[in-house]
Amino acid sequence: RGHRPVRPVAESAMNPGGKATAFAALLFAVSMWGLIPVAMRYLILELSPQAAMVLRLYPAGLLAIVVLTFIGVRRIAARDWLRIAIASVAGNLGYQILAAFGMQTVPASWTGLLFGLEPVFIALFAVLLAGERLTLWLVAGIVLALLGTAALMLGSALLPAADASLSGLMLITISTMGWGIYTVVIRPVSVKYGSFEVACLALGISALPMGLFVTPDFPHMLGGMGPIEWLAVGFVVIFGTFLATSAWNYALGHMDSAIAGVFLYVQPIVAAIGGILLLGERLTWPLIAGGALIIAGVAIAQFGPRMRRTQLERSARSPMA
Repeated sequence: RGHRPVRPVAESAMNPGGKATAFAALLFAVSMWGLIPVAMRYLILELSPQAAMVLRLYPAGLLAIVVLTFIGVRRIAARDWLRIAIASVAGNLGYQILAAFGMQTVPASWTGLLFGLEPVFIALFAVLLAGERLTLWLVAGIVLALLGTAALMLGSALLPAADASLSGLMLITISTMGWGIYTVVIRPVSVKYGSFEVACLALGISALPMGLFVTPDFPHMLGGMGPIEWLAVGFVVIFGTFLATSAWNYALGHMDSAIAGVFLYVQPIVAAIGGILLLGERLTWPLIAGGALIIAGVAIAQFGPRMRRTQLERSARSPMA
């Protein structure tokens, strides 16, 4: 399979300060991403999915390219360019497009919970794309998490006042698979060439197709935007996209993607709180039931193998063993 770089976990273990910085970067990234559904839902309702997506990705990509012209980047092998392109287009861009159109008919709090599926899909694509082992824990976690998604979809049908459509829920669910692809595919090149530089390249590539989503009324729409809309744009571009993605890639360069995925638990909690407090969304039974099942499923997929290994290690150390 070719040369494998030294595992970032080992580097972090030798450098406690680097490990703490990586954890802080993860917490920052997932907190900012937790507020993204809130800000994007507001922009989508005030403008349109296309406009919100262009206003998020194009300035972030332009900023990333400007930064790269100053800091530079090492010569990248053709095979690694392919990885970056796949992560940018199939992962990040696909995720952004599907999520933007899905959020048009799904509350931010529900969107945040569906984004909570990301650790499961990260683990699943690590099996499919990176050769990691498929475990019963992962299978059980996926089943339980998808039952939570089904609970949200059932709630959207039985509770019309929830303002959530089945098609929107499906688009957002599929979009989370894109981020799973991005995380697994981008990690090796982040380790090899630098997490910040690769994050900038990915953002720049993701922004290239944004011209296809500019509608004829886009200039008029920009002229009608108020301070709150521009504040929301500034947040999603600088904090939610550029800084959060850079922080995420930095953390991936210092630990396993499966460990990083654990921190994504923070994201749905922040989104649910933000949607309820900032957008006036309601706390409903589908949100509670679906959220509990999704979080439980992700927890089983993430922590089940570790709990099993811990039990086996304790048994091996026990005098009775």
